[in-house]
Order: sequence, then structure tokens, then C-alpha cells
Amino acid sequence: MSTQLTVEQQRKIEENRRRALERRAQRLGQSSGSSDTLTSVGFSGASGPIQLIDPLPQARSQRVSSPVSSIGGSSGVKPAHPKPNVPSNSPGGAVHSFYKQTSKPAKSSVAPLPCDVSTFNAVPAKKAAISVRGKCVPHTEGRFRIEVGYHAGLIAVFKSISSKNYDPATKMWNFSLEDYQPLMTEAAAIASVSLRPLEGMEAVGVAEAPDRACDDGVALGALLKLCSGWQKPGAGLQGQCVMVSPTKFEVDIGYNADVVAAFKQMPTKNYDMNTRKWSFSLSDYKRLLDLVGGIAAVEVEPLPRAIVQAFSARFDGTEARSLDVPEADLSSIDPSLTGSLMPFQRDGVNFAVSKQGRLLLADDMGLGKTVQAICIAAYYRSEWPLLVVAPSSVRFTWAEAFRRWLPSLSPDSINVVVKAKDDLRSGLVNITSYDLLSRMDKLQQGTPFNVLIMVSADECHFMKNMKTARCKAALPLLKAAKRVVLLSGTPAMSRPSELYTQILAIRPTLFPRFHEFGMRYCNATQVAQAWFVKV
Repeated sequence: MSTQLTVEQQRKIEENRRRALERRAQRLGQSSGSSDTLTSVGFSGASGPIQLIDPLPQARSQRVSSPVSSIGGSSGVKPAHPKPNVPSNSPGGAVHSFYKQTSKPAKSSVAPLPCDVSTFNAVPAKKAAISVRGKCVPHTEGRFRIEVGYHAGLIAVFKSISSKNYDPATKMWNFSLEDYQPLMTEAAAIASVSLRPLEGMEAVGVAEAPDRACDDGVALGALLKLCSGWQKPGAGLQGQCVMVSPTKFEVDIGYNADVVAAFKQMPTKNYDMNTRKWSFSLSDYKRLLDLVGGIAAVEVEPLPRAIVQAFSARFDGTEARSLDVPEADLSSIDPSLTGSLMPFQRDGVNFAVSKQGRLLLADDMGLGKTVQAICIAAYYRSEWPLLVVAPSSVRFTWAEAFRRWLPSLSPDSINVVVKAKDDLRSGLVNITSYDLLSRMDKLQQGTPFNVLIMVSADECHFMKNMKTARCKAALPLLKAAKRVVLLSGTPAMSRPSELYTQILAIRPTLFPRFHEFGMRYCNATQVAQAWFVKV
């Protein structure tokens, strides 16, 4: 049975038709570069210029200059583009790279022609393929939504925005206008995604406006762009940047006179005679990579995206800046709780608030992680209901702790889930176990919890293995929650891979895929077409 096309479907069909006509016009323009065609298109005389009729004038602004020969006048005609000559074997040894190696075609050179040379608007080389296109449209007052197809990396960006809201009926995400610029900055760093700016917000879009800046204005978006497009297949010298401290990095690379000259221009340069390596402050990172990137024979791998995101506040160059965590306003929390906090516990609460309530609290056993977690959850009390996932043996212990530390909380509002048939959302504070959570996951689907406390304790291995049913049930709740507090005295017992699911729960955009994490921290090795890592 046929159905009438929607306005959006008609727009996409018309857009695809327009692109097809543009590609056809470009092919016709390229084929007209032969001599027999030149004599039949817009030729005004033996001494006059030759003109090429453009079937799509609106595409002219997208062209760039290309050297061509002029015939009978000062204007040239665009010839067919030669295919780039890509060498099959690139010279130079390979450096172990965190990034996935991709080959880029080398720039083709045009041989000088014997006749006079001038310039004409030519079709540019093909850009990186964009697989997903979308647009930002107004949603409600103070909010906007994004109409776009599925893309795993883009979904991870959406989930990292605090004001996110997903509508299952329309299958669309909407956000607060306050998060417009940070979201567009993160999305612009994904090469295969293109989002049309919100109407009326072009002035603060990613293309024209400054990216989301660090403390003194160094744009995070500009730093993230350095993480892509740095490969040079024909480079004879390869190196990489390595983080050596929270404020410094070094470049591991062989000798090159141009590279050393670039290093010496950095104000914070330091050369170690023993290791024969140069180190710099993070404030010189972008400037240094811009200089080295201009050296054709040298390829330098930048710092990984996750490192740039995690230490973005250190790229501002203000090393004398105080790194103390600001004091949080806890006046809305019961005085009996705030007055009982030890100084180090209050520091933990301040740190959690500075991280928007998403953190892993890994204090040793007996240092009071429970009271800190309750205080953090109470700070976001306006966003409750709260879900606490704990081992079965301590469910009622947590209920008693809430009654003790939050006297203002009614005992009837505390719901301890005992059986899989119990309602998981009947209380203001809901406490369940890992076993019941995995069994109730598909039975009770509803509004996600905004505040969530995950208590690992002695059962932390449930969150360390992504393949367990308990972990699969917990991860969607953790990613959807605005505030996530993970508690564990032993976050990693033996291998770095045990930290991955916990990092994924707290900050999904840091390492969206395990491959990137395994390459950097788990000594991943490649055999044939597969990667192996000890998990």
C-alpha cells in the first residue's frame, strides 16, 4: 500500500536530485577540455577568449584555481583532472600509532605547459566522505532538537550533554540552547558527520564562531582537529607526541634540521641530553604541531583525542593558575550530613560537583565512600528519583544509611527492591541489586533515572566484564543518567581493561570503542586482520 511522502522525504529526494545534476554538470565540464570541444563552446574569434558555459552557475563559488593553458586569449579553460598518483610503498619506517592508519592520496603536480599559463575556476578535489547529514531545528522554548540518522560516535556525543533528552516516539534527541555550541563543537570533530546549524544561530556556529574554549581562549575544537588529517604517506621521518606530565609533553622523533628549528621557536622548549628528546609545555602544543605540520617530509602523530579532552584545561598556558577545586554550596543539604564530613570527604564532594556529578570514587575501604555518595546525591536532590545499585547483602544497609544521614527524607520514600516483580521506580530513593537489575531490565522499561549510584564493593568484577548480563543491564542506565557516582575500593585488580566499562559509564565520549582504549593502554597486537588484547 502506497503512502504519501512527508515533507522531509520530499526535501531529501530533491536534494539528491540536485547533487546528481551537479555531478553530471562537472563531468560534462571536465570532458569539454578536449580541443574539439573547445572550438564549439562559446568561441568568439581567433583573437578573442574562449569561454566555457557553466550549466550550474551556483556551483561556481565552490571551485578553486587550477593551472591551465590559454588558447587565443588570456582566459583559460579547465581541463579534465588527472588522477592523483599514489605510491604503492611509502618510504620510511612506521611508528606504533594510537590512531588507525589511513592512506591519503598524495597531491598531484601539473607539469608546466609550453604556452602561457593562467588560472580558471576548477572543481576541487573530493573531500572526506560524509556518511550522516542532519540539521538543528527549534524544539520548544529554550530547547532545540537534531534531526539526523544513526551514528555511533554522534550518539556518544549526545549522551555526554547534560541537558540531553531522547524522545522514543520521534526517535530524536533534544537539548537546551545553553549546550548548543559545545554540542556543535564536538560534532564538528567527527569527519563523517555534517550538521546544519540552527536557524538564526549561524553567528555562533562552529564554522564562523570560536570553538568552545578552554580557560584563556584556546579552542578545544581546534585542538581536536589536530587529531585528524595528520597522516602523510610519503613522509620520510615519522614521530609522535607523548604526554609525560599533567602540563608537559615530548616529541619522540629522529633528527631533522627543519624540525629542530621549529622546536627552538617554542618558548617552553627543553632538550634532554640523556634521552635526546625535546619536551614542551602544553601551552605550545597547537603552535608546535602547526609548524611541524607544514614540513612535507615529516609526520608527527598528535596526542590522542581522549588525552586532549581530559587535559583540555591545561592547554591554556596559565601554569600559575590555581588548580584547586572550587568549594561547592552544600547549604541545601541536611546539616547533620555536611557537618559530619571529614575534610578529605568534603574535597571528594567538591570534586564531584565540579565534574557535574559524574565520577569514580575509589577511596580505600573504611574511608567513608557511602557518606560521600549520599552527600553528592543529596546535592542533586531536585533531579531525583535516585537509583542505588549495590550487592544484595548491603541493600538494607544503604537504606539505613539514607535514613541516618538524611533525616529530612521520609522513610516511606525509600524503596528497597527485594523481588524481580517489585516496582523499581516506586520510591524517591530506589535500592536494588545487580542480580535483580539484570532480571528487571527488560520487564520494567520506563523513564531513565537522572541520578544513579553504582556500588561495586566486593562485586566490582560485574562492571569489569562487558559481556556479563549485569553489565549489559547497567550500562544503558549509566549512560542515560545525568549524574553517575561509581564506588569501588578496587576499580582495577590486574589489567587496565578492567577500567574500560567504568570509564565508558562516566564519560562515554572519552573512548567510545574499546579498540581505541586497547591500542593505548592494553598493548593490543595485530595478527593478520584481527587485533588481540589481554582482557
